[in-house]
Amino acid sequence: EIPAPQDICDDKLLEIMKSDEPSTYRLPLSIGDLHEEPDKSGKPSSVYDIAINSDFFHKIESNMLFRSFLLQVALEGVADKYNKHIDYNDFVILKNRKIMGSLQHHRIQQRGPTAKKVLIEEVKSSRPFGSEPRFQIIRDPPKGDPQLLTVQVHVKEASSGKNLL
Repeated sequence: EIPAPQDICDDKLLEIMKSDEPSTYRLPLSIGDLHEEPDKSGKPSSVYDIAINSDFFHKIESNMLFRSFLLQVALEGVADKYNKHIDYNDFVILKNRKIMGSLQHHRIQQRGPTAKKVLIEEVKSSRPFGSEPRFQIIRDPPKGDPQLLTVQVHVKEASSGKNLL
């Protein structure tokens, strides 16, 4: 059984179809190899078997928007997979049967859902962030009540005072 795609409404599908951005919506399907089958008049026809989820198939039987989306995805998939030019206006949808000729075997790869990659990751440091600075307090005058205190701080990682800001 081929996994079902995410169940979305017509408005969401229209939004996906109109967008120029790649979508995260996936339509699981299996595209079979090319085989020749005779049509009604006996002429050989090129046939590609497309396998989809049975629940999704029932949905496209009654929903023209999803049907046209499936056709677009399937035809583009065949064109990409077999490096073929496909005339998007020259294809036949079987009305009273689901297959033409004999159905070819499909090897369907069962993949689990892909985990989203984390954009920001917290990295643990092997040493503490920042080390204790060495400092010296100088008082002026050295004896009695100080009028001025000067602090000299040695920061190991800083090459200049600009790095401290």
